[in-house]
Amino acid sequence: ITLSGGRVGFGGGSEGLVFDQRALAQLANAERLRLRSYTSMDFHGDIDFGRAGLGNVTLDAATLAGYGNASVVLRAQGLTLENSVAAVADAAALPVGTGTLAIRADELVLGTGDKSVQGFGQLELAATRRILGEGSGSLDAGAADIRLATPLLTARAAATQALRTTGLLALAGGQGAATEADPADGQGARLTL
Repeated sequence: ITLSGGRVGFGGGSEGLVFDQRALAQLANAERLRLRSYTSMDFHGDIDFGRAGLGNVTLDAATLAGYGNASVVLRAQGLTLENSVAAVADAAALPVGTGTLAIRADELVLGTGDKSVQGFGQLELAATRRILGEGSGSLDAGAADIRLATPLLTARAAATQALRTTGLLALAGGQGAATEADPADGQGARLTL
């Protein structure tokens, strides 16, 4: 299932598509869910896609935006972050915050397109199996500190991905068992941290 809107809000918001845990649970029969925003994904609280019965979720937007100074935990079994339509968010309308965006998944895919994180002081990317770069793209956290925790950081063949911050960047081995790498993965790939 693919659902698209000018904006997508989680746990609050009044524009575009707005989801809470109950609304996500109504989509539980979907094998794959793609939520596309033509600007930003706005986080007002924690979201657990797994608890809602969703296994593989793609968040397709220019920006992951945090509102308020609270921390937000985003959980999923399989989660892809991408910007497939080259969406652009209005920087002047984006929030400034100090909370933490903690993304926790079994497998986290950094997909196609340029993406940014706004309204958070820290970004935590944690995957129990792997963090995988796919296609050509980037994730820019601005001044937010970034912490990566995973047993395997890799990329698909010919992928070009960049993870940017003007803050601190920490890389740690995560809890869990790494996915067995495909021999073709990594060939000609470039991950820039």
